[in-house]
Amino acid sequence: MNISTKTGDKGETSLFGGQRVKKSDIFMRVLGEIDELNSFLGLAKCSGSFDILEKIQDDIYRIMAVVGNKFEPALKATPVGNSDVFYVEENIENFEKICGKIDKFVLPGGNETSARLHVARSVCRRAERAFVEMLDSVSLEGESVRNSENILKYLNRLSDLLFLMAISPRK
Repeated sequence: MNISTKTGDKGETSLFGGQRVKKSDIFMRVLGEIDELNSFLGLAKCSGSFDILEKIQDDIYRIMAVVGNKFEPALKATPVGNSDVFYVEENIENFEKICGKIDKFVLPGGNETSARLHVARSVCRRAERAFVEMLDSVSLEGESVRNSENILKYLNRLSDLLFLMAISPRK
């Protein structure tokens, strides 16, 4: 596989299914935002001991496969489903117990792991906003609607989880 194919020299690229689109296409923007999120999750994983980030990164990859194929069935990628959203929700509950009541504004930072998680959280929120913008511009039906709803729930919950992980004393 060649990395430099020169096929994007005129402002187009290929989605996972092979369809050619402009690099300015909303699907490409969303993929870029989600890819950036996954990169920051990897960076956070390098500085902390959060085993759950491995599964989350796998889920994000699956989200990219679905979005990158314009919600058509993606090759070998199982769409994020209710059980994946539930996994994030369970971890939110666990971290809420660890963090206790939050009764003040939290500034990002404190230590490197916390700062990395806060960056991942803010990138997740940006990806979520781009995803909603994309949904506003496309017409989905059937299975694609359910997949998009699950992705939106997942991204929304994930940013909450990343916040709690960032402020958690367990790093």
